Amino acid sequence: MADPPVPDLPPDPLIGQTVAGRYVVKRLIDRGGMGRVYEAEQQPLGRAVALKTLDLSDPTGEFQKRFFNEAQTASRLTHPNTVRIFDYGRSEDGRFFLTMELLEGDSLHAVIKRSAPLEPLRVIEIVRQVCGALNEAHERGIVHRDLKPGNIFLTRHGKDLEFAKVLDFGLVKDLKSDVELSQTGQMLGSPLYMSPEQVTGKDVDHRSDIYSLGLVMYVALCGRVPFERTSVSGIMMQQVTRQIPTFARITPDVRIPESLEWVVRRCIEKDPTKRLATMEELSVALKVCARELRDEVEGGIPWALDASGFLDIPAELIEGEDTSTGKERSKKKPAAPEPIGAPPVDLPSSPTLNRSGSAGFAAGAALAGGGMLLVGGGVVAVLLLVGLVAGVVFTRSAPEVEPAVVLDPVPIAAPVATVPEPVAETPSVVLESDPPGAEVSKDGAFVGVTPLDVELPDGSVRLTVHADGYEPREVLLDGTTERTVVPLKPVRRVARPDPKPVPAPEPDPAPVPSPGLELPKTDLRDPFAR
Repeated sequence: MADPPVPDLPPDPLIGQTVAGRYVVKRLIDRGGMGRVYEAEQQPLGRAVALKTLDLSDPTGEFQKRFFNEAQTASRLTHPNTVRIFDYGRSEDGRFFLTMELLEGDSLHAVIKRSAPLEPLRVIEIVRQVCGALNEAHERGIVHRDLKPGNIFLTRHGKDLEFAKVLDFGLVKDLKSDVELSQTGQMLGSPLYMSPEQVTGKDVDHRSDIYSLGLVMYVALCGRVPFERTSVSGIMMQQVTRQIPTFARITPDVRIPESLEWVVRRCIEKDPTKRLATMEELSVALKVCARELRDEVEGGIPWALDASGFLDIPAELIEGEDTSTGKERSKKKPAAPEPIGAPPVDLPSSPTLNRSGSAGFAAGAALAGGGMLLVGGGVVAVLLLVGLVAGVVFTRSAPEVEPAVVLDPVPIAAPVATVPEPVAETPSVVLESDPPGAEVSKDGAFVGVTPLDVELPDGSVRLTVHADGYEPREVLLDGTTERTVVPLKPVRRVARPDPKPVPAPEPDPAPVPSPGLELPKTDLRDPFAR
């Protein structure tokens, strides 16, 4: 079905004008609920840029301080796979603006919509580039919070035909309006990629981005989202309560390598402590998957994570160096993000520009599709900047402390050493089913999908395992075994005896034609007959 025609819009008064004395506006690319995106030319450099403007009043000046603080934070990100921010400020007529590099290509959203499911090696190559950009941001205490296929742009850079650029770092979105839903319901915007802790309003750190990127991989590999098509609130509820189905269950015709599925499922764990620890670890895990897909690894990979979420596999499988970050692996947690309400600091209205790098190619930094539409192939209007989600991590000098007064030692009785009582670990059982991918419920409430790690805080639990086409089965887990496999029986279809045949009714006898009408014989003759 062809897209409906775009209605003619009145000419934009900003086209042809000069913003902040140096940005000549060429054309309108897209508009959203809070602002617009233009293609502009920076003078006197003659550089093409994407110019975002915000339609927002700021009578108290608080937004200006916050906006400048957050824009400078984003402009400090220098990873090659992060979209470059050149400038920001406020125009003569009071518009807040931000300029960034122009890109030419497609968003990952458009590529998935057009070509999914994507080849595993292709997905690995794209996601490892994203890991590098996010790893730098996390080390600086910045969490993206809105990672989705529409915010991953694929452009050309040198010999790389799919060079990934991560857009809109740390930008706050209006959840009610940031929705991309196709007519078939195959793609939905940010709620489809929000972490459970983000949905429930809990503290969010870098592991939220790991969850979102895991869902991006899931959708790219199988070509569809793992949730039932429903309202935005329904999608968000499923993010919290519904376990993500296995690839085999949601797309049985698409074969995903077991190693790659293991990595994806470690990213989309509901509990943040059970996910991969960092973006660097995710990049390393994907590198190992790529080596296995290229037959560079003999035998299977003994996948395992330690208690902190770092890979616990033989070092020779990792080869020490992670090319996506250009440095050795470090088991160091990223910096914690500042609260959203962190007090702003006074900053200059424009950052110092780094002119050593190229400006990029010819399409908007937040653009997607051959027609240069903003975010996600242009399904729905996109909201623009409100502010960064994560603030800057500031270092404050410690107050001076007076030197302690040294006193003569006083003999005291040696304390009695006390040995803390060991904390008993909660027993758990790995529940599996034959066939795998069955749903598990407790007292009618959904628990998860097999294989499932079930904790036994009370020593035992009774669960119901059920799947389409199979009889449900109850199972009691009491911790006597570490692994329980529940075989499911197919639903028996009772053959009903054929009913006695009803004899066909005898056909009615053929009607006997009535004899023709015989005229009486007479001597009269037709005078015209010969």
